[in-house]
Amino acid sequence: MAKKKARTRLQKEYLNMASQLDCVACGAYGVILHHPTTGKGFSQRGADEDIIALCPECHVGKFSIHMDKQNFIKKYGTEKQLTEKTRRLIGQLPIANDFF
Repeated sequence: MAKKKARTRLQKEYLNMASQLDCVACGAYGVILHHPTTGKGFSQRGADEDIIALCPECHVGKFSIHMDKQNFIKKYGTEKQLTEKTRRLIGQLPIANDFF
């Protein structure tokens, strides 16, 4: 089994900024960072820069990206669209000026 690489300071800061967002799907406060696995193996996590800020309900709830992906995508958009929205919102945070 391959050893995981440690996250860089910039990766940690990016994840910290994403965790301050509201859910990019429904707008709820308090998020879990979802790592899309599109194009990856079943149990492989996507890259940190591709994360999506989702509330617990949108992440693992009954009609969530994990439990009902097709309907979730119909309602809120694809993982790629939500990743882009997350990136755009991170760029609007006051603390992001030092990052970007």
